[in-house]
Amino acid sequence: MHEYAYKGRGDDGRLQQGTLMAASPDAAAGQILNLGLVPVEIKPITAQASSGSKSLNISFGTPKPSAKDMILFCRQMYTITRSGLPLLGGLTGLMQSTHNEGLRNALVEVIGGLESGRSLSASFRTRPDVFSDLFISLVEIGESTGTLDTAFERLYNYLHMEQEIKDRVRSAVRYPIIVMCTIAIALGIITVF
Repeated sequence: MHEYAYKGRGDDGRLQQGTLMAASPDAAAGQILNLGLVPVEIKPITAQASSGSKSLNISFGTPKPSAKDMILFCRQMYTITRSGLPLLGGLTGLMQSTHNEGLRNALVEVIGGLESGRSLSASFRTRPDVFSDLFISLVEIGESTGTLDTAFERLYNYLHMEQEIKDRVRSAVRYPIIVMCTIAIALGIITVF
């Protein structure tokens, strides 16, 4: 969440100004409209600090969420949608509780998209580096059919199964690699001595 300074005109035409917290300028504009004002100007208050942090993020990069982070996210989203909690509140709670910085930044953008009136799938689509095409398509189908909880359950099952297969392949390949390394070391010793 970022702090924004805004100027807006009311119904009487008078200019009003103030500050508010929002995930993006679009979300700030939505909040200003909810106050009954027409936004005239929206500026981030900490422009220098935010540009400095962006350069740090570009140079060092934010960690991409691991498969385990995405599995946990899908499981939590299934619980949120199944229980009927509001999406904005649930996503805000997930954003505050996640330990992965990349997922947290992506959720900030998703929340900003929802606050500005976009659908959940369109908000996910703004971060293709975190949310795959399959992920977005299943969420879009869940939204259009009213079965968002089922979509997140299927995503959880798919990602969980994919992770199990990767783990099995790693463990199956580990033994032949150890054998080949041992043979190479033995041949090296025999050749030298």
